Amino acid sequence: MRETLEEWIGRDTLQLVTENVSAGFWIVSSGISAGLIILSGIAGQILSTFGVNGDHVVQPLKLGPAQVQTLLLWGLAAVVGYWLLSQLLGLLLSILGRVLWGLKEGLGEGEDTCSASGESDPHDLVYLPAELKVLDVPDHFRLQRVDRYLPGNASLGSRSETYLLLHRRPTAKPVIQATYLPFTAQQVVPAADHHHRYGSAAWDVRAVSIEGTVSPAEPYARVLFHLKGQDWLPGRHDLPCVSLHAFHQTRAVHGACRLQAPLGVCVVELEFPPRWFSATRPSAHSRRRAAEPARPPERAELYYSLGTVETSAECSYAGPQERPRPGAEGTKERLHYVGAVELRGTDPPRRQEVRLDDNVLIRVPDMALRPGQLFTATLILQQNFTANLLTLRIKVKKGLQVLAARPAVPEAWTAKLDKFKGSKHHTAVVTCRRLDGRQLAWRAADFPEFLYLDLAVENGTSGLASTRPVTWQVEYPGQDPEAEKDKMVWEIQVSERDVRALVPLVKEQEIVNTAPLTGIPLAVPVKLVAVEMGGAVFEVTEQMGCESANKQVLKVTDTCNSVYVGGKENRGARGARVDFWFRRLHASLLFTVWVPLLPLRIELTDTTLEQVRGWRVPGATPDSGLAEPEEAGEEAEKRARGCRLQYQRAGVRFLAHFVAHPLDGGRHLTYMPSSDWLLDVRSPVSDSILGEQTLVVSDEKVAVSELQAQLVSGLSLALSTEPRHPDVLTATCQALSALHSPKQSILVASEDDIRWVCEDMGLRDPDELRSYMERIRGSS
Repeated sequence: MRETLEEWIGRDTLQLVTENVSAGFWIVSSGISAGLIILSGIAGQILSTFGVNGDHVVQPLKLGPAQVQTLLLWGLAAVVGYWLLSQLLGLLLSILGRVLWGLKEGLGEGEDTCSASGESDPHDLVYLPAELKVLDVPDHFRLQRVDRYLPGNASLGSRSETYLLLHRRPTAKPVIQATYLPFTAQQVVPAADHHHRYGSAAWDVRAVSIEGTVSPAEPYARVLFHLKGQDWLPGRHDLPCVSLHAFHQTRAVHGACRLQAPLGVCVVELEFPPRWFSATRPSAHSRRRAAEPARPPERAELYYSLGTVETSAECSYAGPQERPRPGAEGTKERLHYVGAVELRGTDPPRRQEVRLDDNVLIRVPDMALRPGQLFTATLILQQNFTANLLTLRIKVKKGLQVLAARPAVPEAWTAKLDKFKGSKHHTAVVTCRRLDGRQLAWRAADFPEFLYLDLAVENGTSGLASTRPVTWQVEYPGQDPEAEKDKMVWEIQVSERDVRALVPLVKEQEIVNTAPLTGIPLAVPVKLVAVEMGGAVFEVTEQMGCESANKQVLKVTDTCNSVYVGGKENRGARGARVDFWFRRLHASLLFTVWVPLLPLRIELTDTTLEQVRGWRVPGATPDSGLAEPEEAGEEAEKRARGCRLQYQRAGVRFLAHFVAHPLDGGRHLTYMPSSDWLLDVRSPVSDSILGEQTLVVSDEKVAVSELQAQLVSGLSLALSTEPRHPDVLTATCQALSALHSPKQSILVASEDDIRWVCEDMGLRDPDELRSYMERIRGSS
């Protein structure tokens, strides 16, 4: 209704009518009060005029003269009070009308523009329209505090943005660039504080300890180092040197290696001195102290340090060197902890036990065997074994030989070995017969080890590893020949290389899962390498096995060459495990996966968009032929020359927390980088509704109430980092307004834009505008 009246009679006329109506209500109320007072004074005369005697009126009420006088006085007081109250009410109505009109003009249309989350709309931002970019950082996100926009974005002379920089490449130099044409400012992002403190470049190195225990038989501790972040060109020699330090009591052993392209890996093999194992060897009094509480095992702590590319002297010595352990001050600060290895006096055998049936177990080596190597398989009987005859049938593939069968207790059992050769397989039959019990009272409970089988791996095996299947079958006297007999197939791994461990390599172990928002899967390539005795490393190209421990967090491809998130995951985690295996070797890799916490938070700088009355900018539009109803004459001519209406605009941001869920199923969430920050999700695309926000587009026209201008003669850029989060960077761009040289010019716009500025300012031509600008400079 108000808009219609404003269109018909004009804004000023409508305001005048509103004020006059309020004044009219005040006058009417005053007239009614005055009329009541006058009527009360001439009431007696009116009654006499109609022939009514006042005494006849009060006689039925039985009131005396004094009572009648009192009643008239109170009635007169009530009339006067009503008159005063009506005057005050009229004045309040007039003031309230003016206040409500002012609020209406200041706030505009009172439409409902509340957001879906029920939060109040953000304040209109006034900031320098400079463009901020992050260069040479593939993965970065714009951040915003939970308490909405930063205070720095409240001035036309500055603009602030906060970024989360992830996965910085070791050789890259991230740059923040601010652009407000024709001015540009750049600044290199400073390295993290710990890199300056340790005196090394921003190398992201992962250390993997190969051995968990070390013994005198093999006193070597091996650690593989992998330089993450990017691929490395072959033949590159400027990769850093890594030093490995092993500390035990007051002594230390050191070794070093230089990371090698293209994998960016190297292995340090440290040999521990014999005296490190002296306290761990069993003594003659070990049995006497068997009842005493066991002492914790001796350990050696492993640390590593990084040298800069220039300091190549640290990699000059090839072998490990034993030195006194340095002091804690100034040394441990630059060391990175790898882990601890246990020192054992004896080398524990690497073997496994496999059940053949309810009575018999077989103990075999749990390791890859070398061509030409001899090994022994042991048969173990359960305590309830009572048979006097046992037949063991062994079928082996070519490449293996059964050399001998030896009873563990020759006084109680005999073993006869018969061999049969076939075209593809060889068969060996071992017949075990119990001797007369008068020689030895044998019981399985007293002698669990029953039979020793000596086997040999033939030469001629090539490649990393090949399998040699061995089929074991136990037969007893009295069994039905047609009955199904239990068989067990055991595969022997044969390799020409003495492979000690498998290590999966990835560029990054942190994944920000934006796939639920963008619909674009994210993948991290995986390479599997094997570490040999001596420290040699080579890539495994044969088929391997793999599995993700939690497919709701992270998945792995069938070929095991990458892990990925596809958008169907509903959880994140820190320490999400992916297992890899090749033959008898196993390895695991831990990832941190962050997922968005839905629904998204959608923020608009203005939730109501309207046309701006009387503001046109150069540029033709497809509907330029359409004219507003009030346009005529010069206005229509301007539109025909290529003007278009200026519309209000609203900036939009899609914000979300990225979290990792606990692996134990709890409810405590971990936020990236913390719960104080929201990540700005760029271009979210999905088939599902991720968040909601109300936007009102009104056909009402609004007028410009204030214009602001900022003189820009250059840009300055300042960077700062969060103390608790080194990867969170805030960039602040400031507009410089000082003119340093005489007749320094400032580019405003093109000649066409200058012409439109002159018309809006009422100036005749661009020369008059330039004169106006010169006067401003002179006054400053």
